[in-house]
Amino acid sequence: MEIKNKRQLQAEKTKEAILAAINEMVLERPISQLTIREICNNTGISPGAFYHHFDSKEAAILYNYRAADQEFERLQRKGTPLENIRSIINTHLGLLSVENINSVRSVYISHLVYYDEYFFSKNRLIFQVLGEEIAAFTGLQQDCAEVEELVWKILRLCRGIMYNVCIDRKENLDNWPSAQVDEALQYFLFLCKKI
Repeated sequence: MEIKNKRQLQAEKTKEAILAAINEMVLERPISQLTIREICNNTGISPGAFYHHFDSKEAAILYNYRAADQEFERLQRKGTPLENIRSIINTHLGLLSVENINSVRSVYISHLVYYDEYFFSKNRLIFQVLGEEIAAFTGLQQDCAEVEELVWKILRLCRGIMYNVCIDRKENLDNWPSAQVDEALQYFLFLCKKI
């Protein structure tokens, strides 16, 4: 275990303060209305300290959103592969709610401005757990091209569903995400018939 010195601990504390401030601020307003100066004032740091940790406010938002993947670590997968796939999709779509829709909108806006390869990596936890369950459901090897393609297609569909909710101000979130989970699962089953 690595022992951190005082400077490293302070740097971690500063980074956490930046992320907490941004997370709180984007719940209230879109990222386009936030400035680096305002984020710094809110955390009591200098712009230089901010830029030591992040290239931009968009980079900070995307870094902060990585924490959402912890939901997949906590996910109990005790059902059949199809039940587990449903649970993974439900967890993924469930990252968006009425309470955090502005925050999720900021994530999508940030993706347009700043590229973070993490979200398109096969090493991302959601990719791994979904791949495991799709492999179990289809009887294919997890690292085969067909399973990877199914994972990407489901993740793209989910991303599109969430994006649509973010841009359609009339979208009703009362039953979110049960109907959307059913839609994604139907799409998955349709794709499985083609392999």
